[in-house]
Amino acid sequence: MIKPKLLHNYLQSDEAYSKQYDDIVKKETDWWEEQMNHHALYPTDEDLKKTREAIEKNHKEKPITDDDIKDAHHRLFTLGAIATKMGIKKTWEGKRVKTIAEWKKDARQTNKRILGAIPFDNIKCKKCNILLNYRWSMLHEETAKNISKVLFFYYCPNECGNNQLIFADGTPWISESDNTCAVCKGERNSTVTKDNAGNSYIIFECKKCGSRQVEKYELQAR
Repeated sequence: MIKPKLLHNYLQSDEAYSKQYDDIVKKETDWWEEQMNHHALYPTDEDLKKTREAIEKNHKEKPITDDDIKDAHHRLFTLGAIATKMGIKKTWEGKRVKTIAEWKKDARQTNKRILGAIPFDNIKCKKCNILLNYRWSMLHEETAKNISKVLFFYYCPNECGNNQLIFADGTPWISESDNTCAVCKGERNSTVTKDNAGNSYIIFECKKCGSRQVEKYELQAR
């Protein structure tokens, strides 16, 4: 039985998680600061109208000029940018320990899932007809489709370049080069399915011309 090997360890160091968290906080605070400063420098007529109403409500003893309104608006949003940035940092800091702990938990579970999938030990090179060498395992994720599957990588010891990527369920990974329509060279959708006997088939359907091809995928049992 082949011992699984991680392509990379999903569990990072405390320093790496801390930096990742800091980067997220900085990205959000910078975005809000940029928005507030933009409003400070480029107020809309509606912004200036609201600022005038607020000032005139509390300063009725003297006339207020347009420049006074612009200056007041600029100071208000500049201070608001600082206050917003501090508030966001405080909120995120309160969630730091819990969030990083959740990241670590997810990473450990991912490592465990990958290492729990036993690689196939008799995958042959389609060109040389010799056994391929297993190299590593990783988690393949397609967020849009809500798909995550363990993926194995095999390479040919003859270095012929005919390497293979195979999912833990025995289905192949379909590359873009293998997903081109044989009729019109257009892009194809690919679906992997199995029959009652456990045989795997790849169904290709061209997005451009609508042609369909079915290929049987041969994978020996463990």
